[in-house]
Amino acid sequence: NRKVRDRLIRAEISWLEGDSFYADGYEAERGAVLNLYRSKGYLNTTVDIVVEEISTSRVRVSFQIDEGRKARITDITVAGNDVLSDRKIRKIMKTKKRRFWIFGGRYDENVFEEDLTQVVREYRNHGRMEADILDTTFTQSADGKKLEIEIDVSEGPEYTVENLEIANNVAYDDDELRNTIEIEEGEVHDQGQIEEDAEAIAVGYRD
Repeated sequence: NRKVRDRLIRAEISWLEGDSFYADGYEAERGAVLNLYRSKGYLNTTVDIVVEEISTSRVRVSFQIDEGRKARITDITVAGNDVLSDRKIRKIMKTKKRRFWIFGGRYDENVFEEDLTQVVREYRNHGRMEADILDTTFTQSADGKKLEIEIDVSEGPEYTVENLEIANNVAYDDDELRNTIEIEEGEVHDQGQIEEDAEAIAVGYRD
């Protein structure tokens, strides 16, 4: 390992010096190291675990890592979308493709997962309460330098607000609270606006 420090790798491994050794933990330990590298953009890293018996009661465990190349994102495509354009979805995401062969294009698994969450949230703001990410496909070039990402979206049906009621209010009457609310009956369900309306009512009570 050259690109990722020992201490970061050790933090992902559950095996510790002095522990009892169980061979059935191989895959979990390998997977933990691989996930660490993937989160840093090394999608073609390989890890082998070598166990040597150095006495009747002790073994030496070595993680042999081939880090491979860090891929740069060259393209992000979206399938199954109609309500939100490819451009709109890419704008929501912090994961960006490389520009001018130099800038950006770094893949971070945690950032990418948060991007997908934000895309689904944006669909909720357009009445698509059942929207979901069906699949993500990663295609890496043979030399490991280029990465293409395809996001498969299911938008689902559009929901509107059929009925809007206010309950359990005593300090304010219904009309006062309705004047605080932006969302109205008959409009497309906007999850973000509903959350803002709820917070506006809460602020009124706190004040």
